[in-house]
Amino acid sequence: MDTIGPAQKQLWGKDTWRAAIQEIFFAKFLNKKNDDFNAIVYMTDAFKKEKGGQFWISLMTPLVGEGVEDDAILEGNEEQLLYYDMSLTLKEYVHAVRLKGKLTEQKVAVDMRADAKAALSDWLSRKIDRLCVDKFSASPSAGRNLFGGVATSDVSITVTDVMSTTLISKAKRKAQMATIGTTNAESKIRPIKIEGKEMYVCLLHPYQSKAIKAESAWQQAQREANIRGEKNPIFSGALGIWDGVLLHEYERIKQYPWGAGGAVNGARALFCGAQALAIGVHQYPTWEEKTFDFNRKAAFATGVIMAVDKPKFNAEDFAVIALDTAAVVD
Repeated sequence: MDTIGPAQKQLWGKDTWRAAIQEIFFAKFLNKKNDDFNAIVYMTDAFKKEKGGQFWISLMTPLVGEGVEDDAILEGNEEQLLYYDMSLTLKEYVHAVRLKGKLTEQKVAVDMRADAKAALSDWLSRKIDRLCVDKFSASPSAGRNLFGGVATSDVSITVTDVMSTTLISKAKRKAQMATIGTTNAESKIRPIKIEGKEMYVCLLHPYQSKAIKAESAWQQAQREANIRGEKNPIFSGALGIWDGVLLHEYERIKQYPWGAGGAVNGARALFCGAQALAIGVHQYPTWEEKTFDFNRKAAFATGVIMAVDKPKFNAEDFAVIALDTAAVVD
Protein backbone atom coordinates (compact mmCIF):
# COMPACT_ATOMS: atom_id res chain seq x y z
CA MET A 1 0.00 0.00 0.00
CA ASP A 2 1.52 3.30 -1.08
CA THR A 3 1.70 6.17 1.36
CA ILE A 4 1.28 9.79 0.35
CA GLY A 5 4.10 12.29 0.37
CA PRO A 6 4.33 15.57 2.29
CA ALA A 7 3.04 17.74 -0.57
CA GLN A 8 0.02 15.53 -1.03
CA LYS A 9 -0.55 15.41 2.73
CA GLN A 10 -0.79 19.18 2.75
CA LEU A 11 -3.17 19.16 -0.21
CA TRP A 12 -5.40 16.61 1.42
CA GLY A 13 -5.35 18.61 4.63
CA LYS A 14 -6.46 21.77 2.83
CA ASP A 15 -9.14 19.87 0.98
CA THR A 16 -10.40 18.48 4.27
CA TRP A 17 -10.67 21.99 5.72
CA ARG A 18 -12.39 23.41 2.66
CA ALA A 19 -14.88 20.56 2.65
CA ALA A 20 -15.53 20.99 6.37
CA ILE A 21 -16.00 24.76 6.16
CA GLN A 22 -18.32 24.44 3.17
CA GLU A 23 -20.45 21.89 5.00
CA ILE A 24 -20.82 23.57 8.38
CA PHE A 25 -24.06 25.36 9.11
CA PHE A 26 -22.19 28.47 10.25
CA ALA A 27 -20.26 28.88 6.96
CA LYS A 28 -22.78 31.44 5.69
CA PHE A 29 -22.16 33.56 8.78
CA LEU A 30 -18.33 33.69 8.53
CA ASN A 31 -16.28 36.74 7.58
CA LYS A 32 -14.34 36.58 4.31
CA LYS A 33 -10.97 37.80 5.63
CA ASN A 34 -9.23 38.64 8.90
CA ASP A 35 -10.03 42.36 8.84
CA ASP A 36 -13.69 41.89 7.90
CA PHE A 37 -15.83 42.50 10.99
CA ASN A 38 -19.19 42.45 9.18
CA ALA A 39 -20.07 38.89 10.13
CA ILE A 40 -21.89 37.00 12.87
CA VAL A 41 -18.92 34.66 13.31
CA TYR A 42 -15.50 36.30 13.18
CA MET A 43 -12.78 33.85 12.14
CA THR A 44 -9.10 34.78 12.04
CA ASP A 45 -5.85 32.94 11.38
CA ALA A 46 -3.69 35.94 12.29
CA PHE A 47 -2.18 33.91 15.14
CA LYS A 48 -1.22 30.82 13.16
CA LYS A 49 2.52 31.68 13.23
CA GLU A 50 2.58 32.64 16.91
CA LYS A 51 3.54 30.40 19.83
CA GLY A 52 1.35 30.00 22.89
CA GLY A 53 -1.87 28.40 24.07
CA GLN A 54 -4.03 31.52 24.07
CA PHE A 55 -4.68 34.57 21.96
CA TRP A 56 -6.37 37.82 22.82
CA ILE A 57 -9.03 39.88 21.13
CA SER A 58 -9.76 43.50 22.03
CA LEU A 59 -12.86 45.65 21.84
CA MET A 60 -12.48 49.41 21.53
CA THR A 61 -15.66 51.06 22.71
CA PRO A 62 -17.06 54.28 21.18
CA LEU A 63 -16.11 57.63 22.64
CA VAL A 64 -18.73 59.02 25.02
CA GLY A 65 -17.50 62.59 25.52
CA GLU A 66 -19.19 65.54 23.81
CA GLY A 67 -15.95 67.20 22.71
CA VAL A 68 -15.75 71.02 22.65
CA GLU A 69 -17.28 73.70 20.48
CA ASP A 70 -16.07 76.88 18.86
CA ASP A 71 -13.15 78.48 20.77
CA ALA A 72 -13.43 76.33 23.89
CA ILE A 73 -10.18 74.83 25.21
CA LEU A 74 -9.59 71.28 23.91
CA GLU A 75 -6.37 70.62 25.81
CA GLY A 76 -7.20 69.03 29.13
CA ASN A 77 -10.56 67.79 27.83
CA GLU A 78 -9.22 64.85 25.87
CA GLU A 79 -10.85 61.45 26.30
CA GLN A 80 -9.06 58.19 27.02
CA LEU A 81 -9.62 55.26 24.70
CA LEU A 82 -11.39 52.41 26.49
CA TYR A 83 -10.63 48.79 25.63
CA TYR A 84 -11.96 45.49 26.91
CA ASP A 85 -9.83 42.40 26.33
CA MET A 86 -10.68 38.72 26.18
CA SER A 87 -8.49 35.64 25.85
CA LEU A 88 -9.40 32.55 23.83
CA THR A 89 -7.82 29.19 24.63
CA LEU A 90 -6.50 27.05 21.79
CA LYS A 91 -7.40 23.37 21.68
CA GLU A 92 -6.52 20.52 19.37
CA TYR A 93 -9.30 18.48 17.78
CA VAL A 94 -8.27 15.26 16.03
CA HIS A 95 -9.84 12.07 14.72
CA ALA A 96 -8.73 9.07 12.66
CA VAL A 97 -10.04 6.27 10.46
CA ARG A 98 -8.40 2.84 10.35
CA LEU A 99 -8.74 0.44 7.45
CA LYS A 100 -8.74 -3.29 8.07
CA GLY A 101 -6.21 -4.21 5.41
CA LYS A 102 -5.43 -4.82 1.75
CA LEU A 103 -7.84 -7.72 1.38
CA THR A 104 -10.75 -5.65 2.65
CA GLU A 105 -9.87 -2.83 0.25
CA GLN A 106 -9.68 -5.33 -2.60
CA LYS A 107 -13.13 -6.73 -1.84
CA VAL A 108 -15.02 -3.44 -1.99
CA ALA A 109 -15.63 -1.45 -5.16
CA VAL A 110 -14.95 1.94 -3.56
CA ASP A 111 -11.96 4.15 -2.95
CA MET A 112 -11.53 3.72 0.79
CA ARG A 113 -8.90 6.46 0.96
CA ALA A 114 -11.37 8.95 -0.52
CA ASP A 115 -14.09 7.64 1.81
CA ALA A 116 -11.77 8.18 4.78
CA LYS A 117 -11.23 11.78 3.73
CA ALA A 118 -14.97 12.31 3.26
CA ALA A 119 -15.78 10.77 6.64
CA LEU A 120 -13.19 12.91 8.42
CA SER A 121 -14.37 16.06 6.65
CA ASP A 122 -17.92 15.31 7.77
CA TRP A 123 -16.70 14.71 11.34
CA LEU A 124 -14.80 18.00 11.35
CA SER A 125 -17.77 20.01 10.06
CA ARG A 126 -20.08 18.53 12.69
CA LYS A 127 -17.45 19.13 15.36
CA ILE A 128 -17.17 22.81 14.46
CA ASP A 129 -20.95 23.20 14.41
CA ARG A 130 -21.28 21.64 17.87
CA LEU A 131 -18.49 23.81 19.24
CA CYS A 132 -20.17 26.94 17.88
CA VAL A 133 -23.59 26.09 19.34
CA ASP A 134 -22.12 25.05 22.69
CA LYS A 135 -20.17 28.30 23.05
CA PHE A 136 -23.05 30.45 21.81
CA SER A 137 -25.43 28.87 24.33
CA ALA A 138 -23.19 28.69 27.38
CA SER A 139 -24.15 30.73 30.47
CA PRO A 140 -25.68 33.89 29.01
CA SER A 141 -24.98 37.01 31.03
CA ALA A 142 -27.94 38.47 32.90
CA GLY A 143 -28.20 41.41 30.53
CA ARG A 144 -28.33 39.13 27.50
CA ASN A 145 -31.17 36.75 28.38
CA LEU A 146 -34.87 37.03 27.48
CA PHE A 147 -37.73 34.59 27.98
CA GLY A 148 -40.82 33.57 26.06
CA GLY A 149 -44.35 34.66 26.95
CA VAL A 150 -44.71 35.92 30.51
CA ALA A 151 -41.79 33.87 31.87
CA THR A 152 -39.05 35.72 33.74
CA SER A 153 -36.64 32.81 34.20
CA ASP A 154 -36.00 29.31 32.90
CA VAL A 155 -37.70 27.83 35.98
CA SER A 156 -40.88 29.86 35.39
CA ILE A 157 -41.29 28.79 31.74
CA THR A 158 -44.55 26.96 31.01
CA VAL A 159 -45.74 25.22 27.84
CA THR A 160 -47.46 28.43 26.71
CA ASP A 161 -44.27 30.53 26.85
CA VAL A 162 -43.28 29.75 23.28
CA MET A 163 -41.23 31.62 20.69
CA SER A 164 -43.02 34.57 19.12
CA THR A 165 -42.54 37.53 16.81
CA THR A 166 -43.10 39.70 19.90
CA LEU A 167 -40.01 38.18 21.54
CA ILE A 168 -37.96 38.67 18.36
CA SER A 169 -38.85 42.37 18.31
CA LYS A 170 -38.12 42.69 22.03
CA ALA A 171 -34.68 41.18 21.46
CA LYS A 172 -34.02 43.64 18.66
CA ARG A 173 -34.86 46.58 20.90
CA LYS A 174 -32.62 45.16 23.61
CA ALA A 175 -29.77 44.82 21.09
CA GLN A 176 -30.22 48.40 19.92
CA MET A 177 -30.15 49.74 23.48
CA ALA A 178 -27.44 47.41 24.83
CA THR A 179 -24.43 48.75 26.70
CA ILE A 180 -21.07 47.36 27.77
CA GLY A 181 -19.91 48.89 31.02
CA THR A 182 -21.59 51.70 32.94
CA THR A 183 -20.22 54.70 31.07
CA ASN A 184 -20.69 53.69 27.45
CA ALA A 185 -24.30 54.39 26.51
CA GLU A 186 -23.86 53.80 22.78
CA SER A 187 -22.37 50.29 22.67
CA LYS A 188 -25.36 48.66 21.02
CA ILE A 189 -25.11 45.19 19.58
CA ARG A 190 -24.08 46.03 16.05
CA PRO A 191 -26.14 44.53 13.21
CA ILE A 192 -24.42 43.23 10.11
CA LYS A 193 -24.90 44.86 6.74
CA ILE A 194 -26.37 42.63 4.03
CA GLU A 195 -26.63 44.19 0.59
CA GLY A 196 -26.76 47.63 2.18
CA LYS A 197 -29.37 46.70 4.80
CA GLU A 198 -28.70 46.44 8.53
CA MET A 199 -29.91 43.13 9.95
CA TYR A 200 -29.65 40.92 12.96
CA VAL A 201 -29.76 37.12 12.75
CA CYS A 202 -31.72 34.76 15.00
CA LEU A 203 -31.17 31.00 15.06
CA LEU A 204 -34.18 28.95 16.13
CA HIS A 205 -34.77 25.33 17.05
CA PRO A 206 -37.35 23.66 14.74
CA TYR A 207 -39.87 23.52 17.62
CA GLN A 208 -39.42 27.28 18.09
CA SER A 209 -39.76 28.04 14.41
CA LYS A 210 -42.97 25.97 14.37
CA ALA A 211 -44.48 28.39 16.90
CA ILE A 212 -43.36 31.40 14.86
CA LYS A 213 -44.79 30.03 11.62
CA ALA A 214 -48.17 29.45 13.26
CA GLU A 215 -48.58 33.18 13.91
CA SER A 216 -50.84 35.09 11.53
CA ALA A 217 -48.57 38.16 11.88
CA TRP A 218 -45.61 36.14 10.66
CA GLN A 219 -47.57 34.59 7.80
CA GLN A 220 -48.75 37.97 6.58
CA ALA A 221 -45.27 39.50 6.83
CA GLN A 222 -43.79 36.72 4.72
CA ARG A 223 -46.48 37.09 2.07
CA GLU A 224 -45.85 40.81 1.82
CA ALA A 225 -42.07 41.06 2.27
CA ASN A 226 -40.44 37.66 2.15
CA ILE A 227 -36.96 36.94 0.80
CA ARG A 228 -37.13 37.23 -2.96
CA GLY A 229 -34.13 37.01 -5.24
CA GLU A 230 -31.47 37.85 -2.63
CA LYS A 231 -28.14 36.44 -3.77
CA ASN A 232 -26.12 36.68 -0.54
CA PRO A 233 -25.50 33.14 0.86
CA ILE A 234 -26.70 34.24 4.28
CA PHE A 235 -30.26 34.16 2.93
CA SER A 236 -29.93 30.52 1.85
CA GLY A 237 -32.34 28.36 3.84
CA ALA A 238 -33.67 31.27 5.89
CA LEU A 239 -37.23 31.12 7.24
CA GLY A 240 -37.79 34.77 6.46
CA ILE A 241 -37.38 38.26 7.88
CA TRP A 242 -39.21 39.84 10.81
CA ASP A 243 -38.61 43.42 11.96
CA GLY A 244 -35.17 43.54 10.37
CA VAL A 245 -34.16 40.17 11.83
CA LEU A 246 -33.22 37.28 9.55
CA LEU A 247 -34.50 34.01 11.00
CA HIS A 248 -32.78 30.66 10.43
CA GLU A 249 -33.91 27.26 11.66
CA TYR A 250 -31.18 24.95 12.99
CA GLU A 251 -31.80 21.52 14.49
CA ARG A 252 -28.70 21.62 16.70
CA ILE A 253 -29.94 24.57 18.77
CA LYS A 254 -29.73 23.42 22.38
CA GLN A 255 -32.73 21.97 24.19
CA TYR A 256 -33.16 22.02 27.98
CA PRO A 257 -35.52 20.65 30.65
CA TRP A 258 -37.03 23.90 31.96
CA GLY A 259 -40.07 24.89 33.99
CA ALA A 260 -41.04 23.67 37.44
CA GLY A 261 -39.19 20.42 38.11
CA GLY A 262 -37.72 20.50 34.62
CA ALA A 263 -41.02 19.28 33.16
CA VAL A 264 -41.10 21.63 30.15
CA ASN A 265 -39.06 20.96 27.04
CA GLY A 266 -37.27 24.20 26.22
CA ALA A 267 -34.84 25.58 23.69
CA ARG A 268 -32.40 28.49 23.61
CA ALA A 269 -32.61 30.53 20.41
CA LEU A 270 -29.63 32.74 19.58
CA PHE A 271 -30.19 36.37 18.61
CA CYS A 272 -26.92 37.57 17.09
CA GLY A 273 -25.20 40.73 15.95
CA ALA A 274 -21.78 41.27 14.43
CA GLN A 275 -18.90 39.34 16.00
CA ALA A 276 -21.18 37.28 18.24
CA LEU A 277 -18.71 34.38 18.09
CA ALA A 278 -14.94 34.25 17.57
CA ILE A 279 -12.90 31.46 15.96
CA GLY A 280 -9.12 31.59 15.99
CA VAL A 281 -7.27 29.10 13.79
CA HIS A 282 -3.70 28.33 14.86
CA GLN A 283 -3.15 25.29 12.64
CA TYR A 284 -5.29 24.32 9.69
CA PRO A 285 -6.14 20.63 9.37
CA THR A 286 -3.33 18.27 8.51
CA TRP A 287 -3.81 14.97 6.75
CA GLU A 288 -1.71 12.10 8.02
CA GLU A 289 -1.40 8.48 6.92
CA LYS A 290 0.20 5.76 8.98
CA THR A 291 0.97 2.25 7.76
CA PHE A 292 1.72 -0.71 10.01
CA ASP A 293 1.86 -4.51 9.99
CA PHE A 294 4.46 -4.46 7.19
CA ASN A 295 2.46 -1.92 5.17
CA ARG A 296 -0.56 -4.22 5.03
CA LYS A 297 -2.85 -1.85 6.90
CA ALA A 298 -3.33 1.89 7.07
CA ALA A 299 -4.94 4.61 9.15
CA PHE A 300 -5.78 8.20 8.22
CA ALA A 301 -6.07 11.15 10.57
CA THR A 302 -6.89 14.83 10.48
CA GLY A 303 -6.66 17.47 13.16
CA VAL A 304 -6.93 21.20 13.74
CA ILE A 305 -5.72 23.55 16.46
CA MET A 306 -8.23 26.32 17.03
CA ALA A 307 -10.18 28.29 19.60
CA VAL A 308 -13.93 28.90 19.60
CA ASP A 309 -15.59 31.18 22.11
CA LYS A 310 -18.28 33.78 22.70
CA PRO A 311 -16.74 37.24 23.13
CA LYS A 312 -17.49 38.65 26.54
CA PHE A 313 -16.34 42.08 27.70
CA ASN A 314 -16.80 43.61 31.13
CA ALA A 315 -18.62 40.40 32.16
CA GLU A 316 -21.26 40.93 29.43
CA ASP A 317 -21.86 38.86 26.30
CA PHE A 318 -20.76 41.10 23.46
CA ALA A 319 -23.22 40.39 20.65
CA VAL A 320 -25.60 37.52 21.39
CA ILE A 321 -28.88 37.42 23.32
CA ALA A 322 -30.26 34.06 24.50
CA LEU A 323 -33.99 33.65 23.90
CA ASP A 324 -35.26 30.90 26.21
CA THR A 325 -38.71 29.54 25.44
CA ALA A 326 -40.81 26.42 25.66
CA ALA A 327 -40.26 24.13 22.69
CA VAL A 328 -43.45 22.11 22.40
CA VAL A 329 -42.76 18.69 20.89
CA ASP A 330 -45.16 17.45 18.19
